[in-house]
Amino acid sequence: MPLIEEAVRKNVIRVVSSSEQNLLSKVENEIERLLESGLQPNDIVIISVRGKNEEKNIMHHKKIGSREIVPETHANADSQIICDTFLRFKGLQKPAVIVTDLRLVSSSYQKRMHVAISRAQSVLSIISIESEIRKDPTLANFSE
Repeated sequence: MPLIEEAVRKNVIRVVSSSEQNLLSKVENEIERLLESGLQPNDIVIISVRGKNEEKNIMHHKKIGSREIVPETHANADSQIICDTFLRFKGLQKPAVIVTDLRLVSSSYQKRMHVAISRAQSVLSIISIESEIRKDPTLANFSE
């Protein structure tokens, strides 16, 4: 895991734990951090590892903080922050990927995470509630 450790140290990979109540604000903070680093809104995708039909899926929000989010199929997707499911974003990539909704996964966790995290070209952030991060031994070692 030396490569992962180095990526975490350089903030290329971030694992951020949260409470259920603060999850959306942690995602908002990460979006702002990425934008402050020089990325543009269309460089960022938020990927839910849960399907679209789950009512608590993050993609059901229209905004995160003051930032509009849209699905990949939206007419303005080329200029906005995209928020979609791992399955709908499969085969696509963005410079910055934020993965969330780990708490909503009941099956195929490894496959869903593989699809989600492999969408990142430069920066990967995983944001979840602390108890879900602790279930994944790799993530647990790198949680902030």
